[in-house]
Amino acid sequence: MMLWPKFRALALVAQALVASQLWTIVDAKSAVGDRVLVVIEPALNQASYSHFWQSLEARGFKLTFKGPKEEQAPLTEYDENKFDHLIMMAPTTTSFSSTLKPQRLVADMTAHHINTLFVLSPSISEAQRDLAREFDIEFQERDTALIDDFHYSPASSKHDQVLLNISSGLDSETPTTIVPSTLRTSSNPILYNGIVHTLGQNPYLIPVLHAGETAFSDDLTELDEDELLDRKKKTVISGEQAYLASAMQSRGNARIGWIGSEAMLRDDSWAAKVEDQDGRSYTTVNGHFAEAFTAWIFQEKGVLKVIHTEHHRVNETESREMYRIKDDVTYSATISEYTTENGQSSWRPFSAVDIQLDFTMLDPHVRTSLHERAVTADGQATEYDVTFKCPDRHGVFKFVLDYWRPGYTFIHEQSVVSVVPFRHDEYPRFIQGAWPFYTGAFLTSAVFLSFCGLWLYSVEGGNKVVAVKVQKTQ
Repeated sequence: MMLWPKFRALALVAQALVASQLWTIVDAKSAVGDRVLVVIEPALNQASYSHFWQSLEARGFKLTFKGPKEEQAPLTEYDENKFDHLIMMAPTTTSFSSTLKPQRLVADMTAHHINTLFVLSPSISEAQRDLAREFDIEFQERDTALIDDFHYSPASSKHDQVLLNISSGLDSETPTTIVPSTLRTSSNPILYNGIVHTLGQNPYLIPVLHAGETAFSDDLTELDEDELLDRKKKTVISGEQAYLASAMQSRGNARIGWIGSEAMLRDDSWAAKVEDQDGRSYTTVNGHFAEAFTAWIFQEKGVLKVIHTEHHRVNETESREMYRIKDDVTYSATISEYTTENGQSSWRPFSAVDIQLDFTMLDPHVRTSLHERAVTADGQATEYDVTFKCPDRHGVFKFVLDYWRPGYTFIHEQSVVSVVPFRHDEYPRFIQGAWPFYTGAFLTSAVFLSFCGLWLYSVEGGNKVVAVKVQKTQ
C-alpha cells in the first residue's frame, strides 16, 4: 500500500518531463531542430563569445561544446542525426577526430542535411582551406587579412580592423531572408578583422558580404625582398571580389555559411563603441548581422513547405491517374513559409508571383505560372492554382513543381499521370477541318460515275451496223 504514493510521484515527474520537452519543441525557433554542436579549438577562449552563445540560447537552441579532436558527441550515429546544426570554430586546427574529418563532415552535411557555420581567421589552416575548396570557395593564404586605409579603427596600426558599412558591403544578389531590410538601412558599421575569400562557379553559392571598394587583402607579416617579390606577382583581391561572408544551400536544403573572422563574434566586437579614422563614434552591428546570418543558416526563416498538391479535370474534384489529350486540367498547390519575426516563429502564407508548373514528358510540353488564389482558412498557407489544356500527345507525363530561389529552401514536387488518346468511339463523326477532303472525295466519285454513264449509253451518230451472211461454196 505504501508503493502507490511512490508510483504517483514518479508519474507526476514523468508528466512534468514530457510537458517540459513539449514546451521546448514549441519554443524552438528553428524549423528542423534545436540541437547545436559547437566545435571550438583550445586556442580560442569560449568565454570571449558569451554574447554569441547567449543569443543562440535565447532563441531556443541547446548548445553542446567539444574540441576538434574529441571523439564523443558525433554528428550522426546509427544513421540518425544526433545534432541538427554545427558551428565549426577551429580555424587553425590541422587534424580532427574521426567524426569530424572533412570527408565525413561533407557526407553528414549533404546526406543528413546538417546546417553548418564555419568561423575562420587569418591563421587559417590548410585543412580548412581544402575543406572550403570542396564547395568552390578559395580562402586567401595564411596570415593575410582585409586591410582598408580609408575606413578603419585607429586601434589597429595595420588598418586591419576595417569598418564596413552594410549598404556598401552587401552583394546585389543577397536575399532579404539572409540580411533583412532593417539591417540594410543601418548607418552603423561592421567591425571586421579577418581573412577574405573568393567564390567560384558553384551555382548553389550565395554571396552575402564583400569588402568595400577601398579594401584589399594583404599579408600581415613582414616579408623579405624575395617573399615580397613573389607576393607582388600574385593577384591582389580587393573590393567586390573579396568576400567576408558567404552562404550555400545544397540540393537537400542543408545550409552552410562561412565567416572569415572569429573576432567578429567576440564580446568586444558584438556591440562595441568604436571611432573611425576621423574621430566619429559608432556602435557596431556585428551582433545584429551574426543573429540574422545564423537565423538563416539554422533555418529560422526562409523555409518553404508544400502542404498539399492536387490535380483534376475542370468541373471535377477528384484526381485522376489518366487524362485524355486536350482535357482542361486544374493543378493546385498549398505552400507555407516558416519565418521568425520579433522573436515569434510560425508558419505563414507565402506570397510569390514566379512559381511555375511544368507538365513534362522528358521535355516540358506545358510551362505555366501558378496564380495566387487565396489564403487557407487557418491563415498559415497560400493556395495557388492554374488551368491548362493537356497537349495533343499521349504518353506518361509528370506534374513538376520546381521553385529554386536564393534565400528559400528548394521546392520539388512531382506526380505522374498518363495522357491517352481518344477511344475509337470518342472521335467526332465528321471532323470540321476535313471538309475540303470530304468534298473532294464526293466530287471525284460523282464525276467518275457520270463519266461511266455517259460512256455506256452514248452512240456514235449516222453509223449503222449491217450484218452480212457469207455462204460457203464448194
